[in-house]
Amino acid sequence: MEKPLATGAVMPSGKPLARAMAKFVDPSLEGRVIELGPGTGAVTAALVEQGVDPVRLVLVEFNPTFCRLLRVRYPEATARQSAAAAGGGGGVGAAFVHQAAQVPPASRQ
Repeated sequence: MEKPLATGAVMPSGKPLARAMAKFVDPSLEGRVIELGPGTGAVTAALVEQGVDPVRLVLVEFNPTFCRLLRVRYPEATARQSAAAAGGGGGVGAAFVHQAAQVPPASRQ
């Protein structure tokens, strides 16, 4: 709450919300799964729990501290620190997940 332009949500998504969002991704389909604004990784954890291979994940996070945390928690995923996840500073309060069947694998950073 002290830095509204740095963090989109006051608290991480809870497990029920994270699981509900992850249900929209079919782990049997090929391709990358792009998560904008993963924060500390609540939805990311639900995606992996549901069967999405972490190698397929592209995690785009605005906050550099969260991005470093994601790289530790999900070393096989591609975690990128980028303003693309900032959403214009308004924050959406939860991650946006997109299943991209045709996006070629990105190099891991």
